[in-house]
Amino acid sequence: MLKLHDVERSSVDSDIKLFLRVRLTEIAKTRSDCDLTKDWPGSYDINILCKKAAGLFIYASTVVNFVASQHHLPTERLSLIISLPQSSAHEGKSGIDLLYIQVLEHAFRDGDSDDRELYSRFKFVVGTVLSVFHPLSRKSLSDLLRNCGTPSHISNTLRSLHSLLLVPDNKVDPVRIFHKSFPDFLTDPRRCKDERFFVDPPIHHVNILFSCLDLMKKLKKNICNLDDYTILSEVEDLPARRAACVGDALEYSCRFWTKHLVKVPETGPHVKRVQKAIHEFFTMRFLFWVEVLSITGHLGVGLYAINEIRQWSVSVSYPRSQFGTQHIFTHPTQAGVPTSKQTGDSQRLILEYFDVISESPSHIYHSALPFSPSSSWLRECYKEEISREVRVVTGLPDEWDTCSRTIFFEGQPSALAYNGDIIAVGLESSDIVILDAITGSSASVFSGHSDEVSSVSFSEDGALLVSGSEDKTVKLWDVQTGGVVKTFSGHLSAVSSASLSPDRTMIVSGSRDWTIVGHPDWKTA
Repeated sequence: MLKLHDVERSSVDSDIKLFLRVRLTEIAKTRSDCDLTKDWPGSYDINILCKKAAGLFIYASTVVNFVASQHHLPTERLSLIISLPQSSAHEGKSGIDLLYIQVLEHAFRDGDSDDRELYSRFKFVVGTVLSVFHPLSRKSLSDLLRNCGTPSHISNTLRSLHSLLLVPDNKVDPVRIFHKSFPDFLTDPRRCKDERFFVDPPIHHVNILFSCLDLMKKLKKNICNLDDYTILSEVEDLPARRAACVGDALEYSCRFWTKHLVKVPETGPHVKRVQKAIHEFFTMRFLFWVEVLSITGHLGVGLYAINEIRQWSVSVSYPRSQFGTQHIFTHPTQAGVPTSKQTGDSQRLILEYFDVISESPSHIYHSALPFSPSSSWLRECYKEEISREVRVVTGLPDEWDTCSRTIFFEGQPSALAYNGDIIAVGLESSDIVILDAITGSSASVFSGHSDEVSSVSFSEDGALLVSGSEDKTVKLWDVQTGGVVKTFSGHLSAVSSASLSPDRTMIVSGSRDWTIVGHPDWKTA
């Protein structure tokens, strides 16, 4: 494997010079409106740029994007970069910082440096682009950030940042960052010392959270106007309905609002407002949220989201304050905090009816809610949403059953192993199914054995899986890729058990041939 930091610096510099010369020459060819000489840019400029890059390709790429602006003279923009002080920092971090601040200052050179509204809008829009967990288009950003205006207003804010952000010409493709070094710079007060441009992540996560919660007020029953008992896989125009009735911004809000929630500080004036919004979510919009997650194919997100709500609520109820080396826990504040009954019932409803809701969201109202336990707060809170076609006269359980999820397989399970968030199930059909331990959904299938899988076992870190089979072999799997690292043979009969030592230096297997065999000869490099 080739590691860039192992490559000779002279070789890296040579590649950067070639990249700069080729790309800048291409720019010159497209700018017939400019009086550029045939030898532009000169070797002197290329050498200076290479020195400033200090081995960082992202520096060279940002320079090219900056110079390529169709609204400015390439010679003037290149001169701006050439005039920057030389970097003496290790690996050019100081140099890339100077470049970023120069690009930002130039983008706003026509604005008043004291124009608070201008820079506030920059922070709000760019801070959102850097903070979202999935790239959004200008239209979706506009829908999400309602107080930032139309897609044209978003475009106006981003129009001079094309060298730092990928801003598509149309309003439906997502806005993306070119390189992680840009958000790293903007969100680090030690590096971005200009308050006009500094982006404070917690503030933006709070803003995005409230934007998501506000947008989710649009949620309603049967948002896509589907017929009762409709199977999603049979709805030919589902993508069109999803786009028209849900839209990217609302879908983003439903999928990721709790990701922003856990990034929100546990103390501050926003806390009570967040708690109130969470209470309204559970009591007014929870079922409609589950419906959207089903329609968009992300029902499993709901289970993780409820865990994240619980996690944040606990951190707020028991905020920590630093006192020397000790942590002091304050008394819980329960007002507005979702109860364990709310989060527990919500999670159990999704788990219990996961398969049917995934296939047909109307089963939320036709099956899940009517057959919920009599003590369920969801049943009481949403009693008006229970389908009139179903009336349970007697026989409802008082509480949820101890079994939270039943999973069915095409073949008979013959081996089982659990590690953190995943479960491995060996089948008599010779496959190994990897399940998400939170949702019970199938994450992947490992195929390679030719007979029943009789044993599965994880390494302590969960990165490797050892399996034994009736085909007399032992296999070592890479859990992340699903690939076979190595296959071991030697037993004369079916392998009944196999395990990996805690230090990952030895695999041991037992067989029906009455032998135990050690397999030390494997490498995972």
